[in-house]
Amino acid sequence: MLGRSRERVLVAFVLLALAALLGRLLDLQAIRHGEFARVAEKNLLQRERVPGPRGYITDRNGNILVDNVLNFDVVLPWKSKEEVAETVSKMAQYLPLDSVQVLERFDLWTKKNGTLPFPVILDADKLVISFVRENADLFPKLRVVSKARRRYRYHEMAAHLLGYVGEVSDLELSRDDVEPYHQGDMS
Repeated sequence: MLGRSRERVLVAFVLLALAALLGRLLDLQAIRHGEFARVAEKNLLQRERVPGPRGYITDRNGNILVDNVLNFDVVLPWKSKEEVAETVSKMAQYLPLDSVQVLERFDLWTKKNGTLPFPVILDADKLVISFVRENADLFPKLRVVSKARRRYRYHEMAAHLLGYVGEVSDLELSRDDVEPYHQGDMS
């Protein structure tokens, strides 16, 4: 008789556990389906710009006319303008940074680039790069990103042949009557 009651308790426990699993399955699959579908959609679609590698341009004697140099930007992945403003004002306490100008650039950036990480400091020098890396505890979201930039040894000389280009200016970014540019594009 004692074995029969243990068997009933075990069966009741298994049925209770199975009911709990089925309830959780119903919650995840039917009730909260829309919430998880949105999260999954954000995980699937992510815009990423991958610049193509570019080689040297040389003259007939092998002298380099155009090459690449590394450029370092300090970028901030962001979720709200308040978060960017807070980080920029905190950075301005330590670095010579005009927070008003940076936030104006941020407004232009969001119109053209959506939610891509915002470059707080463009073409950062060694002092700024060192500061950001050494103070990762103060600025945990800041990242230093390197990218190749074209260097024209003779600047604008023979620009029509070499394809001399420069980064899009803030004026070109703000214009709506031309093809939309993004911060960092070349024109």
